[in-house]
Amino acid sequence: MRDIRRRISTDRPRMTLRRSADGRLKPADAESDIADIWADQKRIQLKEAMEKQKRKELKRQRRREGGFWGRRSGATSKSLASAPPHPGSAATGNAAKEIEIRLHLPKVRLPHPANVAERLGDLLAPLVRTRRRIITLVVIAVLLIGYLGLQITANTKKHDKLAKTKTGPVSTSQLSQTPDFKTVLPIDKKIEDLGGWGRVSPAGGAPAFAYSDSLGGVHIVVTEQELPDDFASDLPGHLAKAAKQFNASKKLTTTEGSDVYVGTSGNGAQSLVTSKNGLLILMRSTATINDQIWSDYVYSLE
Repeated sequence: MRDIRRRISTDRPRMTLRRSADGRLKPADAESDIADIWADQKRIQLKEAMEKQKRKELKRQRRREGGFWGRRSGATSKSLASAPPHPGSAATGNAAKEIEIRLHLPKVRLPHPANVAERLGDLLAPLVRTRRRIITLVVIAVLLIGYLGLQITANTKKHDKLAKTKTGPVSTSQLSQTPDFKTVLPIDKKIEDLGGWGRVSPAGGAPAFAYSDSLGGVHIVVTEQELPDDFASDLPGHLAKAAKQFNASKKLTTTEGSDVYVGTSGNGAQSLVTSKNGLLILMRSTATINDQIWSDYVYSLE
């Protein structure tokens, strides 16, 4: 009976197994999947790399043993003769071992496009609101600065004019000049008390001179020049036109025959236009002054 069992087991063909990519044993003739093919490729590459490295090491050993001129010594020949056979040759008598390599790639999950768009909208919303506020404030500031600049420029031009001529700034060299025509001053003051005369008319223009004074606690500048020749034909009409150039449309009531016109700007500064003793007189103040105080001051000029 034992002989029969031994004979049956001897006659049964042995199954050849191999290890798959996931580490399990399966029949050698089983169909290989993509993982097994990938693992076989890696094993072949690794085997070729090992053989290439061994050949390099063998070449280095030959160079070291060959000396400076590349001559081989007897020891080198012996070592080459006794060198172990190539792992893949038949002399080894052993089958090459299989090397298993497993590769795992990380899983990457991308967010949904709708979630990405919603997140970006939440992040950009505060920036958009802040940017709109900044732009609005900048526009308002630019408009305000432009309006103030126009007002200052208009007032400066208005107060720097004398009848039909434009006046220039009072310079240090002009302060020593004195008018060559008869002028008028407040009855209780001298020109030295007022800081002296200063020429304010440009070169080539009709001579005009100015002095500074204080009226009701407000600083004023009084400019005087001779009446232009064309004013003689119609003094009230030409005086009204000159006053209109300075927006001095308010006519004051005086005890004298000369007309007095006053205009007030948006910042409270005032301009006054009148004539007296053959002179065209322009006054300007830094703040608003009472009409009666203006009238009394014009009356006091002699």
